[in-house]
Amino acid sequence: MDDQDQIHENLTLLELTVPFTRESLHEHYRDLIQIWHPDRYVHNERLKTKAEEKLKLINEAYENLSKNYDAINRHGSKKQTSFRSEAESKTAARPKNSDLHEFSFDGV
Repeated sequence: MDDQDQIHENLTLLELTVPFTRESLHEHYRDLIQIWHPDRYVHNERLKTKAEEKLKLINEAYENLSKNYDAINRHGSKKQTSFRSEAESKTAARPKNSDLHEFSFDGV
């Protein structure tokens, strides 16, 4: 995977478009960390494992985008036209309802 592909993948994962601010990068990162934190899925081992994997990818993407923030915003991404709109990206990295129905809320 070349650098442009990696940047595009990271932007898509964190639901960002070029240009983006450091604040929006951190906000998207924080929101996704809350959604995909493995402690939210302690009652479902399959989802917990998926969340751990997703969290690792989110952390790597955040680190890469933070490190290359100036260059990305200065030069953009050759693939930026394929990014989703902000409205479309709001649900892109969220757990699917089909995954969430497996939760068991004993005693609730």
